[in-house]
Amino acid sequence: MRHAMLGCSAVLFLLALTLSLRAGAGSDARFEETIKKTLTILDRISTTLGTVKDEDSAKKAKPDLRKATGDFLAVRKESETIPPPSKNTKDRLAKEYKTKLEDANKKLQTEVNRVEALPGGHDVLEDVRTIMKKDESAKEKEKEKK
Repeated sequence: MRHAMLGCSAVLFLLALTLSLRAGAGSDARFEETIKKTLTILDRISTTLGTVKDEDSAKKAKPDLRKATGDFLAVRKESETIPPPSKNTKDRLAKEYKTKLEDANKKLQTEVNRVEALPGGHDVLEDVRTIMKKDESAKEKEKEKK
């Protein structure tokens, strides 16, 4: 369970880090839109996980989770092409979205931990773990650069 909690934190931390390290002037509206898309996708993942009650519902949820995690990866890739926001926009967005991202993270962690304990839970979390593993790997690479 602890691994899952750390993984979810890594997802949000690394996406935020990718976006926030891009300091300077740029397309502020696209930057904010990417944050909104991320929140929407994280909510979709959490909501889908919320439907998992047993092995049958886990199997039914898997295609939706696969789609949502694919969307998450696409947004993350898109975020790498967005020019960085201005400092004022960066500060405003941090103030506006920090709590929302933290809440989305808590909700996702709660659902991952709950589903992990259910029959079929391990399998249904396969795609979600794919995101976590990639983000944890990126986090380790960032540490190595320092």
